[in-house]
Amino acid sequence: MNIDAVSLYNLTDTPVEFENGEDIIKIKTPDHEEGFGLIVKNENASTDADIVIKGGNSVMAMGDIVVSVPKGCEVLINLKDTGRFKNVYGEDAGYIVINVEKVSGTDVSVFAFGL
Repeated sequence: MNIDAVSLYNLTDTPVEFENGEDIIKIKTPDHEEGFGLIVKNENASTDADIVIKGGNSVMAMGDIVVSVPKGCEVLINLKDTGRFKNVYGEDAGYIVINVEKVSGTDVSVFAFGL
């Protein structure tokens, strides 16, 4: 699987930092809580994709959310309240972790942008 992650976040400010893994994207969030959105494109797929936004370990954490992106489609995900997903300690401190699941042999593109 090939995940293409692009940051469009705060083009006049510090961009979101992506760490690309085989099926994991880590987005470094700013210190302020303005939130951001994600556009996930699963355009050339033969299967649907599940985007799992992992619940963080902050006091506002409430668990994971899963968004299905059907094959041949794109989906907008609003992450206005990033505190729910932000990690404040440990290996992923300062990051929101996103897993891309149920996709094989296709390209998935993820774009982040400020709200």
